[in-house]
Amino acid sequence: MADKKSTLFVMQHAPIGSRSARDGVEALMAFAAFEQPVSILFVGQGAFQLLQNQASEAVGLKPHSKLLAALALYDIDNIYICAQTLKELGLSNQPLCISVQPLAASEINDLIAEHQSVLCF
Repeated sequence: MADKKSTLFVMQHAPIGSRSARDGVEALMAFAAFEQPVSILFVGQGAFQLLQNQASEAVGLKPHSKLLAALALYDIDNIYICAQTLKELGLSNQPLCISVQPLAASEINDLIAEHQSVLCF
């Protein structure tokens, strides 16, 4: 997982409806650009950020999936999602725009404990 000096970004908002999702990913990229160790965890409505083929352009937004695809350019490999969220939202069999590692609730608690800072968006 991550070392003790890293920051965990918890994404809990859908990509449409507020700027919170986009602001969170942009902040994550800023940390990574300065070689700060980061991880990202998608929970609740934040899981919708991972869906492919969203019609974000229809509401005047840039495609969120392209923003998330850029995480690889920043060497961001610690990408997680709450397994319970996938199940509750019926997303378990949906294609996602990036590769994520599902975590059980106990693993999420461990992930949070491993990080020095946790930022929620």
